[in-house]
Amino acid sequence: MDKGWFHIFFKSIIPLLHSNYYHAKSKWQFTIKWVIGMTDPKILVIDDDKSIRKIFRINLEEEGYIIDLAESGEEALRKVENQRYNLALIDIKLGDMEGTDLLESFQEKAPQMKKIIVTGFPSLQNAIQALNRGADAYILKPVKIDQLLEIIEEQLRKQQEEKEFSEEKMSRFIEDRVNELETIKEYYKPI
Repeated sequence: MDKGWFHIFFKSIIPLLHSNYYHAKSKWQFTIKWVIGMTDPKILVIDDDKSIRKIFRINLEEEGYIIDLAESGEEALRKVENQRYNLALIDIKLGDMEGTDLLESFQEKAPQMKKIIVTGFPSLQNAIQALNRGADAYILKPVKIDQLLEIIEEQLRKQQEEKEFSEEKMSRFIEDRVNELETIKEYYKPI
């Protein structure tokens, strides 16, 4: 007797749900996304401090995000050229460059990617410079993980809304052009 895809799916996914790799919230997020074919958002963490990168990786992976790390601005630039990221967490002071310098490069290479500056050097000048250069958000160290998660979720929601708006706008544009062509076709129709 063929038990169907439903039975096969649950038989294969139940061990994953009982594994310790995903906590309760992420188990269901992972399962639902896997069933409907979505992928988890990919985040690039750029910080020259290894312990900060590790803390961010552990906490964000627990929430179901795919995390990639870069310890320098140059490494981050190479990664952004070769891969697509939904969001970047950028330390303002990197060993080889200022995090704000990355913002302009990222704006050119990956304009859809959301960029969050993380800094242990809070100042009004840094905040204004970061926002003027293309940062979508600004967060202070020491980072409170709950606050970071809220900002990430907000930025990813905005990114999705922008994508949907762009798709809707393109659809309307195509529909308008088709209507114009049909009108022209009718106008020039032989009698």
